[in-house]
Amino acid sequence: LMEEANHTAESGQRLKAFRQVHKIIYEDHPACFLFYPVTLHAVSARVKNADAFFGPSMSDYMVKNWYIGDAGG
Repeated sequence: LMEEANHTAESGQRLKAFRQVHKIIYEDHPACFLFYPVTLHAVSARVKNADAFFGPSMSDYMVKNWYIGDAGG
């Protein structure tokens, strides 16, 4: 259907093919994420090497690399 839609010059036929593609994807998708949960985190300034944890991927396994630094910084 994608090939058909991309190679069809007539806009009505192209629209029909893309609507059929959309219908198939809509009926066949395994999950639909309606929101992205937002979480807030607080970490003491004494905890070092925590910056990697607070990136876009929020990788929990990075916690193993944290350590407590000096009180002065």
